[in-house]
Amino acid sequence: MIFTNIERGFYQRILLLGMFLLSIVFLCGTVTADTHDADNSVITFHLTDLGDDDILRVSLMKEGESSKNGMVRQEQNIEFIRDRNEIRWNPCNDNECMIFSSKTAGGKTGRDQLILTITFSNPKVDVTSCSGDPTCERLKGGTYTKSGMLDGILYTGKTYAVSASSLKAGVGEAFEMQEMPA
Repeated sequence: MIFTNIERGFYQRILLLGMFLLSIVFLCGTVTADTHDADNSVITFHLTDLGDDDILRVSLMKEGESSKNGMVRQEQNIEFIRDRNEIRWNPCNDNECMIFSSKTAGGKTGRDQLILTITFSNPKVDVTSCSGDPTCERLKGGTYTKSGMLDGILYTGKTYAVSASSLKAGVGEAFEMQEMPA
């Protein structure tokens, strides 16, 4: 009888210890997964209001410092996550920073413009006769582009919602953009 009670207590302690260790492993795994997903050196743009058309490609250009030939444009290295309609951009070499995008870019102001270009495919238009010719596809309405400025002060570690349908026709127009809660 005494041996059975000692044995039962021993197994209960091992069971409690095992449950404790499993909960620690579970909590540590959850914390590392959450911190890995939130990157403080990246600015994320979440594209909204896309309609029924598919995104073929996106690009982000930084336009600033004037040269004798006009404004200098630099293609930015971005990652487009298609299934979430997100653009991830690391502007400051893995450091935290602030980016100022303004219509008054260029010259000696130190200000830049960020130009977002989204190329869409319209699945409702039959372009089978174009044989992959982009000019033919554009003329028939099979593909079209929306290009506009991202206006505002952007911080790394933040996510911004960018409304694709908010862009008005015209030169120098900007997408509507707002910071999403963390």
